[in-house]
Amino acid sequence: MTEEVSSKSWLHRRFVAPILGLLKTGLTVDQVARALALGCTTGMSPLVGTTTITGSVLSLLLKLNPVACLTANYGVYPAQILMIVPFAELGSRLTGWHNLPLSPTQIVELIRSDGFDAFETLSATMANATLAWLLSTPLIFVTANVVSRRLLHRWKPVRYDQP
Repeated sequence: MTEEVSSKSWLHRRFVAPILGLLKTGLTVDQVARALALGCTTGMSPLVGTTTITGSVLSLLLKLNPVACLTANYGVYPAQILMIVPFAELGSRLTGWHNLPLSPTQIVELIRSDGFDAFETLSATMANATLAWLLSTPLIFVTANVVSRRLLHRWKPVRYDQP
């Protein structure tokens, strides 16, 4: 029971409270929801290590709140890792390019046998994954936006200073 309370408070401190705090600053639910959706979308990119800069730049270009964007971006990190393989498989089906063998022993074996071939195969795998992610970004964005708006409307703090 104590673990459940501590994990809930950690989740609340790290993700929920900063987002609810943005609503108290005057941002609308729709503005925050769009920023969260952008963060979820950029955070799902299979190119690990590029999501923070991508989310930051896009949030500034689109005039969305970077705090909300990056909070969502970091929040979806576990899903980003889990989605690399499905994105690579989908991209492989779309392009016909072969992916890197996905078991660790096969990867090590490929690198030992031919490093250049391993690099070429890894590049094709990441290109496949990136193509599939790019094609799915509208679906990810719309879904994250709808879910974010509904949650924010439910959690929206009551403002007593308005009639």
